[in-house]
Amino acid sequence: MMPRISSRMTFFYKRVFPVIWLGFLLIFLAVGLYGTVTSRNATPLPFLIVPAFMAVVGFVIMKKLIFDLVDEVLDAGDALMSETATAKSGSRCPTS
Repeated sequence: MMPRISSRMTFFYKRVFPVIWLGFLLIFLAVGLYGTVTSRNATPLPFLIVPAFMAVVGFVIMKKLIFDLVDEVLDAGDALMSETATAKSGSRCPTS
């Protein structure tokens, strides 16, 4: 059995956190639009611009830092074995 040296939180970082992030932004947008519809006033512009800006910035940051993380890294003694969800065969990287 090869010991795992990668974080067990990688699944959360790659799959769960982006859903929570975008869900929060959708709720923020929905509350602003609901308040506008019920009060018959014009929609405050920040309720439309801020969630869109946060979604774009969040996606760019996640794409650069989170989505390309390896799912699992194992120590094979003289090499490191990495595995992603898209390539279940994994890859072997010699350490010496």
